[in-house]
Amino acid sequence: MYMSKKFNTIKNFNPLNDYFIRYLFTDKGSSESILLDFINSIILNANMKTFRYVEILTPSPKAGSRLNLKNNRNLKETIVDVKCITQNGSVVIIEIQLQGNSRFPERILYYWAANYSKLLKHGERYDELTPVISINLLNFNLDNTYSIISNKINLWCNEMYSAAPIEDYL
Repeated sequence: MYMSKKFNTIKNFNPLNDYFIRYLFTDKGSSESILLDFINSIILNANMKTFRYVEILTPSPKAGSRLNLKNNRNLKETIVDVKCITQNGSVVIIEIQLQGNSRFPERILYYWAANYSKLLKHGERYDELTPVISINLLNFNLDNTYSIISNKINLWCNEMYSAAPIEDYL
């Protein structure tokens, strides 16, 4: 809610508005502490380790450019609302969505995978990969039977003699 000076009236705004979130979280020099507190509150709720520092990678809304553009014209472009990196190299992407559909979980995974696949350059080793954390602020439920507050996806890499979790990279 804000006060309009022109008409001296109170107007409501949606706190999940893309432009508001980008303005709140991506103004370099003034938004890092707000963004860090927000990310830490989310990951603490998911029983994950908190971060001490974030660097905003998404350009300011004033810059007018977007991140995660496709490298090949045949690939699907993935544009996230906020992208940052932590002190240990973990990438955090934040996506705001007001309306969804039954395929939205696949979109979340696709955006995560697109960001994960960009972590290594030619010649770099796989052990240099760092986690990508996807935070999605949704104005709808992914499942009609209950509201999901936070959910950590667990993937398993099954080898011949053992199964090892790779959830540390999600």
